[in-house]
Amino acid sequence: MEDSVIWLLIVIGIFIIVALSTFIASKLRTLRLNDDVIRKKEQEDAANKLGLKQSLIVLCGSMLDKQVELSEGCMRVKVLLDHYDARLHHDQVLKVFNEVYNRLADMPRFEARKELDKQTIFELDKERFVVEQEFEARVLTASRELIEKIS
Repeated sequence: MEDSVIWLLIVIGIFIIVALSTFIASKLRTLRLNDDVIRKKEQEDAANKLGLKQSLIVLCGSMLDKQVELSEGCMRVKVLLDHYDARLHHDQVLKVFNEVYNRLADMPRFEARKELDKQTIFELDKERFVVEQEFEARVLTASRELIEKIS
């Protein structure tokens, strides 16, 4: 082979090596950035989960101390459990939160409740109190168990 062909192949080889090295460096930078994003997301998720856990403990404790009406507490616990760990809804004791939620889900709340007349609110409250009495023992037991499970 002639010297000029050998030099040409060497130059082409060096060019290929430089191009591949640049490509690999670019991919490594992208991977590092992705790892940073994933790590940050995991930290945010952990912080959110801790906040949900603390909210659940406070809410269940408030129901046990009779500081929160059971119906309102169950509605809130159900929603928080959806975000904390939805698998807990299948627990035989904890499923009571879903049951109360489903029984009261159609009742107007917040602004819609404020728009109702006093007689309608009275009738709805009577129905809500019946549900609370029906489920009171199970809700209190479930509140204690949930605190124990997540503490």
